[in-house]
Amino acid sequence: MRVLVVVLLGWALFLPAASSADVQEKQQDVFERVEDILEDLRKLTGEEDSLDLRVADDAETPAVTEEKEVADDGLITKKGCDGHQVGEEWGTPEHDNCYCQGPDRSCYHVDCLPDSEIARDSNGLWDCPGGFTIDDTSEKQTEVDMLENSLFQLLEDESSQDPAEVDMLKDNIPRMLTGHKATSCSEEKSLNQADEDGEYTLYPFATSKDVALRVYCHDMASGNPKEFLTLPNGPDENYAIVFSDRLAQGWRCTGALQNPYGRAGTTKFSKLRIKFESSRVEVIRDDQTFAQTTGPNEVDYGHAGDCYSWEKGCAKGTFKVDLTGTELALAPEVQWVMEERWPEWLTIYDMSISKDRKVASGRCGGWCGHCWPAGKKMYLVHPQSFKAFRKDYRCGQGYTAGNGNPAICNPAGHVPCCSPHKWCGSSPAHCTCPGCVDYRKEAVHRLKIKTDAARYSGSNDELTVEIFSDLSENVLATTTVSGLTAAATEYSRDFAAANLRDPSRLRLTISGDDGLQLDWIDVYNAFTGQHSRFSCPTGACRLSTDTSDWDNSSVPQLDLDVDG
Repeated sequence: MRVLVVVLLGWALFLPAASSADVQEKQQDVFERVEDILEDLRKLTGEEDSLDLRVADDAETPAVTEEKEVADDGLITKKGCDGHQVGEEWGTPEHDNCYCQGPDRSCYHVDCLPDSEIARDSNGLWDCPGGFTIDDTSEKQTEVDMLENSLFQLLEDESSQDPAEVDMLKDNIPRMLTGHKATSCSEEKSLNQADEDGEYTLYPFATSKDVALRVYCHDMASGNPKEFLTLPNGPDENYAIVFSDRLAQGWRCTGALQNPYGRAGTTKFSKLRIKFESSRVEVIRDDQTFAQTTGPNEVDYGHAGDCYSWEKGCAKGTFKVDLTGTELALAPEVQWVMEERWPEWLTIYDMSISKDRKVASGRCGGWCGHCWPAGKKMYLVHPQSFKAFRKDYRCGQGYTAGNGNPAICNPAGHVPCCSPHKWCGSSPAHCTCPGCVDYRKEAVHRLKIKTDAARYSGSNDELTVEIFSDLSENVLATTTVSGLTAAATEYSRDFAAANLRDPSRLRLTISGDDGLQLDWIDVYNAFTGQHSRFSCPTGACRLSTDTSDWDNSSVPQLDLDVDG
């Protein structure tokens, strides 16, 4: 009984040191009384999952005649489908609603409020017109409350330590009994009496509670521990540089220097301060706790710049983000932008984001010029916490996916539709009934197109964008956009498509000879909630039916691969 031992050990810290046989005997008696109360609590909570407390992970469970698994969300997986086909759902005589996933079935039990009579709906599933409830457990809940109060009173009577410490243990007993896993360093400290800085396993994602993350907990001896992400590749691969040199003649790329740039500095990071959100992690980019700076100024993570030269391609400021070896990657929406730049047509050079989005780097500057993540925000995601589908085949409102949005059914899978009862399937009761959602049908997605900063990059011609995937040689979607008339400007265009999957390649075709030069294109997939970025190498995306444009470097059509 691991959890009970943890409780007892934590409580034992509050007992006075034994100095006589009488004290030792009393201490042993108190131990036995606490253990008896906790054992009674365990038995009660083991009998009824619907109580406020639930049995610990390693506690004994009653014998059952049918082999089954119970998920964290209460969904029960049972062997076989009782003669039903994959995708079918039905109500059992035991008032369970089941769904055949093939080869096994997932079920949940239906109980109604006292004034509501259970009945089958038009699809043969159990429903409660007056509302749902759980089994009546009021008597057992009263027993649990009484046992808890007895335990709390015992702790107060026998402890000689700070009452606040006793209160902390009292607050954590329910979580210890339920097998609650720490979601933050503060919870790790209070649940397991951890007081040393180091690496801990946390479960921080509210939308994916079974996803674990290794986190460095700092200041554990204090009342406010903080979370950090250790960077295995170290500070030499995680740096932010605002270059110090300034040319005396800014139109050159080399030459005599003037006074150094006042915002210059080089900062290298070994750990990142992080903040948990429901499905992602924010990097606190200006935290310097585990960073080393040379030069007069600290530089935020992911930031680069200089005031060296306004000549194109001469930037000296560089940054690198390397998350290799961690469990996280850059969120799809994280992209770098040029800010505070002169001239306006300057852009980021050598910008690169790896396909797994764990490594990013770039070079930027101007007279002066800086780059950093858009909005000055950097978010990281765990691959398992960013899925649009659920493994239990639930969907719609009330069933959140790893990406924090209501779960959808995989439009390219064998169960592409969501029934009114929030199950994925492929039958008419899932796809064509009132309230059914067929995710194979068209959804509204979005293109973002950024024209290049070079002069005359805009165009009045139409641009046709064909979207491809590695999973198929066929075009997934085609859309035509126009009005991309200004340089260094972002344009958004919506388009409808079904089965968009994961875009991996774009084919761009221009309609005329006005000339269009692009910086990047972003495809937002409304099915998955993810972005795919297609970046143009410097001077590469020049489109015109007149191939003599831009010194014979333009083409009427080109293919562009997804970043990485």
